[in-house]
Amino acid sequence: MADQTTNTALKTTDHSRFGVGGILTTPYYDQTNGWAVLSKNHLCVPFTDNWFKPSTRYVVSFAHKLAAFVNDAAIDTGVSTTTLNSASAVFSAGDVGRAVTIEGAGAAGADLVTTIATYTSPTVVEITDAASTTVSGATATFGVDDWDYDTQPSLEAGLWDNSAGQRKWMEGTAVELTAVTQGTPATPTSRDYKVVVKTDWGDTLESEAVTVADTPADGEFDTDTYVLLTATRITGAVEYAFYRETAGTFELLREVYPQRQWKDRDSTLKTVVGYPTADFRHARAHRLATSRFFLPAEQWARTSFAIDVAASYDKSKTTDKQWFRIGLTGQLIGAGLKLYLDQISVDAKRGFFTPSPVDFLAKRSASSAPTSGDQGNVNTGGGGIVLPPWGTIGRDGIPDF
Repeated sequence: MADQTTNTALKTTDHSRFGVGGILTTPYYDQTNGWAVLSKNHLCVPFTDNWFKPSTRYVVSFAHKLAAFVNDAAIDTGVSTTTLNSASAVFSAGDVGRAVTIEGAGAAGADLVTTIATYTSPTVVEITDAASTTVSGATATFGVDDWDYDTQPSLEAGLWDNSAGQRKWMEGTAVELTAVTQGTPATPTSRDYKVVVKTDWGDTLESEAVTVADTPADGEFDTDTYVLLTATRITGAVEYAFYRETAGTFELLREVYPQRQWKDRDSTLKTVVGYPTADFRHARAHRLATSRFFLPAEQWARTSFAIDVAASYDKSKTTDKQWFRIGLTGQLIGAGLKLYLDQISVDAKRGFFTPSPVDFLAKRSASSAPTSGDQGNVNTGGGGIVLPPWGTIGRDGIPDF
């Protein structure tokens, strides 16, 4: 993937080449097959000219599959016929019982099909059936139909502001709630109000509590005397829930959509124990999907989801490049487990991958190793992102060190 300025698709086809950022040790680009391979880090692509716009929904579409293999399997039958070594496997105790096929380790150089018997370390396990042939640098393939998905990291994707001093998911201003008394209450009473916004991706956003000192007292609300509540418009919102607190009593007034206003005339849905806890205050161009989003399979599957840019995102403050980022929130757990991504596209339309006339740019910027990517160095303009060791940014937009 090269630095894109005019096209609406990011290319990872069997004829495209791309760099994946100068500071990532993984993912890597497979020069032969043309796909990105993720085990723990992010694939990052910079955009110029503030390509991503406010109040816009971008559809991310990509093909994916899970596979588990290593290319550095070694067994020295002169030392032990059942000890399997691999510096890249990242074995765990959960791998015990998992099927494994070791290229060339069987009788007369045939493949050895067996299971993992015991776990020794992240790089060493014992196998059930003895090897007949010494091998090194061999391919070992592991079963992928019984992974414990509850222990696996999630997939995240989003749009990143790489401007100096910011370097976070692109976001809008905080959710705001205005609360204004209409009419002239006979007995002014102080009340607090808050709005909680639910999005179609499941995130919740909240405003600060707003104090209104001159609301009508109980029994004084009527058609002309009430509190008008108005919330910030949030792209992707599916519900605006308005809450009220009076002298320690919390009430849910109403849940509305598509409108984002409510007139508090003292009609409530129910009393609650307090304001709910929301995920964020700012709408972010970021999505998180659990590992169950992916199913282990030999065949490719296609997936798409939406990333919303807040209506209040101020693109003039993005003085450096915007980045599209997709990756994992941690290290995949399991011997040789890798997530393959291909045919990635990001656009404001249907989100389907199609050939692009500027695909040749990606070929010309080919990079077979992340350290030779052309996207800049750490902390330089237009360049790298400050990442923790596993290369992910937390859901709150702060690096998870």
